[in-house]
Amino acid sequence: MRLGRNAWPLPKITNHDGPNSLLVYQPCCPKYSDDGQSFIIVNDEHESLQVTRFILKNAKAKMVHSCKSSKSALDILDDQDHKIDCVISKYVMEEMSGLELLQRIREGRNYGRVRDTRFVLVTPYSDIEVVRAAVALDVDGYGVKPISQNRMIQILIQAFSRKRILQTGSHYGAIELPKKP
Repeated sequence: MRLGRNAWPLPKITNHDGPNSLLVYQPCCPKYSDDGQSFIIVNDEHESLQVTRFILKNAKAKMVHSCKSSKSALDILDDQDHKIDCVISKYVMEEMSGLELLQRIREGRNYGRVRDTRFVLVTPYSDIEVVRAAVALDVDGYGVKPISQNRMIQILIQAFSRKRILQTGSHYGAIELPKKP
């Protein structure tokens, strides 16, 4: 399955101005383009990073940045020359966890960082506290390892299809995160 033009569900949007209304199709992803989406993969495990990169490239992603730390991901997000549609991050990392990264993005502390960037959290744990914190931070997708290629594509389609209204940056900053395992 590809993330190209035909993979995204196309919802019907109808003009309700009368009986001769037009039926218009729009992709679910508001940042959708024919060129695909741009991603950052944040994972300190080389093999997992390469597998996820392969899945995204195989799905016709426009650009895939690979980062071994959350700090590197924040640097790319802060760079005005990079328009990132989605971050896929491992939960447990030494420097800063995936939840801490998501929290910083949602807070919008830095000028260049877009608060509504799609975010998928990948973890080997199905800890209820991690899930609660991720939901409170408006995570767009969540996967428990190991994740197959088909499952990753499903998670991404759901992440781009998800409609949400973000809270204020201070709301996200006040959310208490669970301790890293």
